[in-house]
Amino acid sequence: MNHDHPAIDCRHLTHRYGGFTAVDDLTLQVAVGETLGLLGPNGAGKTTVVKLLTTLAPIQSGEVRIFGLDAHRDTMDIRYNLGYVPQQVSSETLASIGLLDEPTVGLDPIARDGVWSHVQRMQLEFDMTVLLTTHYMEEADVLTSGEVPAVVVE
Repeated sequence: MNHDHPAIDCRHLTHRYGGFTAVDDLTLQVAVGETLGLLGPNGAGKTTVVKLLTTLAPIQSGEVRIFGLDAHRDTMDIRYNLGYVPQQVSSETLASIGLLDEPTVGLDPIARDGVWSHVQRMQLEFDMTVLLTTHYMEEADVLTSGEVPAVVVE
């Protein structure tokens, strides 16, 4: 893991499904140990961004770097550094970057609070960088840090 680079660095990222543009010219950086939320409604492109960051979908346009590694060339090295958790949180998912794709969808408020506490403990204990997708403004506010705690995806 190279701390000389941002944990996540996306520049002019665009992804289309046929004629539908799911991600349109997204540029963002997430520092090592920071939590950033992608906030938006269904269909806004949040999950597509996660798939691009995890190298599960090909980069069509733009650039993605994870700890300085190029998503076009270094897919296996990138995957080694990632923990991808689709709609659940597992204490066994320990990685340099945790990608949480709507981890609290369908949970009651008590269970949601438990997930939030767990994510915060993991981040503090392991200095893990977290990228969170969510529909909930409150969740983005509670779990994110930094000068730009959430990016609204429309």
